Amino acid sequence: MNVKRTVVTLLLLLTMTGAASAAEPSWYWLMQDKSGNQIYIDNNNVHKTSSLAVIWIKEVYPSGRYMLSQFRIYRNGILDWMFATIRDSQGHYVSEFHPGAKYQHTTIVPGSIFEVLYYACYGTSVSNNY
Repeated sequence: MNVKRTVVTLLLLLTMTGAASAAEPSWYWLMQDKSGNQIYIDNNNVHKTSSLAVIWIKEVYPSGRYMLSQFRIYRNGILDWMFATIRDSQGHYVSEFHPGAKYQHTTIVPGSIFEVLYYACYGTSVSNNY
């Protein structure tokens, strides 16, 4: 009986630990682009080292539809777009894609939306690192 209780307790603790590792998103407004899309960054799920930041952004379209994207942004001004999913205004799944080679190790262009993301991660302009 004690073994069963111990196993159940351990499974419950492991389940709770896994759920706690991905914090509830906290969307911080970054900007509005030329098309009227609102861009947010998830402050609770930024994972950063001195040379790399892994972030999630949310791009909300005027229709209410939105896209969630994960990026790797390197301190040296390089970006990898890892994953994106599109949701309708109610949050229901529409589609997803993996940008692949098109956005792997892409140089961040000064003045682009990606530089805004870079600045949000590192607090400096990407052009300061060239």
